[in-house]
Amino acid sequence: MGRRSSSGGSWGGYLHAAYYIRRPKKFALICGLFIVAMLILMDRHSAARELKLLEEKLNRLKADRKTLEDKINQIVKTNDIHGPGGTDGGDLDTEKNEEVVAVGKEGQPGGKETGVQGDDGISGRDSNSKRNRKVGPLETEAVLRGHTQSEEELENERRREAVKDAFLHAWKGYEDYAWGMDELQPVSRSGKNSFGGLGATIVDALDTAYIMGLTDIFEKAKLYYSSILADLGTETLEFVGLSQRTLEPKYKETVEKTITYIRDHIFPDNGLVPIYINPESGTAVHSKITFGAMGDSFYEYLLKAWIQGGKTEEVQFYWDMWKKSMKGLKTLVRTSSPSGYVYLAERANDNLIPKMDHLACFAAGMLALGADGPDQEEYIKLAEELARTCYGFYEKTPSTLSGENYNFIDGRDFMVGTPYNILRPETVESLMILYRVTKKPIYRDWGWNIFQSFEKKCKAEVGYAGLRDVTIDPPEKDDTMQSFFLAETLKYLYLLFSEPTVIPLDQWVFNTEAHPLRIIPRLGGPTRTGTTT
Repeated sequence: MGRRSSSGGSWGGYLHAAYYIRRPKKFALICGLFIVAMLILMDRHSAARELKLLEEKLNRLKADRKTLEDKINQIVKTNDIHGPGGTDGGDLDTEKNEEVVAVGKEGQPGGKETGVQGDDGISGRDSNSKRNRKVGPLETEAVLRGHTQSEEELENERRREAVKDAFLHAWKGYEDYAWGMDELQPVSRSGKNSFGGLGATIVDALDTAYIMGLTDIFEKAKLYYSSILADLGTETLEFVGLSQRTLEPKYKETVEKTITYIRDHIFPDNGLVPIYINPESGTAVHSKITFGAMGDSFYEYLLKAWIQGGKTEEVQFYWDMWKKSMKGLKTLVRTSSPSGYVYLAERANDNLIPKMDHLACFAAGMLALGADGPDQEEYIKLAEELARTCYGFYEKTPSTLSGENYNFIDGRDFMVGTPYNILRPETVESLMILYRVTKKPIYRDWGWNIFQSFEKKCKAEVGYAGLRDVTIDPPEKDDTMQSFFLAETLKYLYLLFSEPTVIPLDQWVFNTEAHPLRIIPRLGGPTRTGTTT
C-alpha cells in the first residue's frame, strides 16, 4: 500500500481555531480577504439589479417617446391656429394669413345683427365627433413644452372640450337636416331660409370651427361657400378690413364718410346718438337712446375701429368719439334695490326708462376692452358691476337662462320683460373679455354655469333651440337654432376656457358677430370730409 500524503493533515490544521489563535496576523489577513470578496460579490449583484432597472426605465422612455411623437404628429396635422412653435394665436388665417371676413345680417328678434348675409350634459360624442376632434390648444402647449397641467388647467381643458362637443352636436344637426339653408329648426328637424338662403350658419360657423381645430368641418364649409356669392356687411370694421386685404382704400373711405358725417353733424355733446336717423336728411328722427337693440353696435364699433387701427393718431377720432359716448353712458347708469344690481337704463324724450336688454350686456366687455388711461379703474369697476347684473339675469330666472330684456322695479330688483331666449352671446362675450383683463376665475365659473344651462334646457336631439319663456321651468323650446349660436355664443365660451394666447386681444379684434379681424396700424386717416391722408 502506498504512503498517504501529509498534505491532507496539514490542510486539516487550518480548520482548527487553535491554529489562528497562535497566528493572529494570518487570521486578520484571511478575514480581510473574505470581506473584500463579499463586497465584490455584493457590488456585482447591486450593479446587475441597477442595470435591470435602467433597462426597464429605458424601455418606458422609449414608449413615452413613441407616444409623444404620435401626439406631435397629430398636432401638426391639425394645422391649428397657433402656427409653428406654440399657441401664440398670431396666425388665425388660412393659406395667406388673411383674416376670416364675415358679412352682416339683421332681423333677429330685438334687432341684433348676427353674422353673415347673402354634468354631464355633454353628449354628442358620436363617430362624427371623434372623427372631427383635434388636440386642444392647452394640450398642444403641454406636449410641446413638457408641461404638467394643473388641476385648474385640466378643468378648463374639460370645459373647453365640452363646448367643442356642443359645437359638434349643433353642427351635425345642421349638416343632417338643414345643410345649405340659413338656420336649423331642431324640433321639427328641418331648415329655414331667414336671410335669403345664403347658408348663414355655414359662414357663421367657419372661423369657430377653425379656432376649435375642427379642420374637417372648416374645409367642408369653406368648399361649399366658395361656390356662392355673399354680400359683404356694411359695418366699419369689415370695410376697413376689406381695404386692408385688397389694398383698395375706397371701401374704408366709403364707410368712414358715414362716421365723419355723424361726428360733424349729428354727434351730440353727450355722445349718445338716437337710434333712428333719416338716411336722406341725415338728421335724428327719434329721441330714444339705448345701448340695447339698434344702438349697441355703433358704440362698440367706435372703440373697435380705434383698436383695429392700432390706436394710432390716424384713428384717434374714433377714440375721442367713444370717450365722449362713455361719459354719456354714465348718465344712464342706475342701481337696483335691494340687491344693488347696476344696469344701463334707456332714455326717451328725456325720460329714463328702467329697462335693460340682454343685448346691452355687451357693454361690460366693451368697457373692459376700452379700459385705458386715467379712467381705467373706473371702467373696470363698472364693467364688473354690469357683468354681475347680466349674470343675475340667468341666475335669478327660474330656467337659469336669461330673457330678452328686464324691467327694474324698486324693492324687487328686476323682472323678466320679454321672456324668450334665443341663445344670445352678449353675456358670455363680456365674461370672456373680463377674464382676460382681470384674470378672475369667477368669470370662467359664471360662463360654465351658463353653458350648463344651455346644455340642460336648450339641447335638442339634433341641435340647440331657443326657449319660448324662461320664467317656466322646464321651459318649452322654440324651433330655431340661430346661426350666431355657433358664430358667437359657443366661440366666446370656448375662448373663455382657453388660454389668452388663443386669439390674443392685442392682435385681433372681434366684430359684432364675433369674427376676428387682425389689428393693423392705420397709415392714413380720414379728414373732416371723409377722405384719407
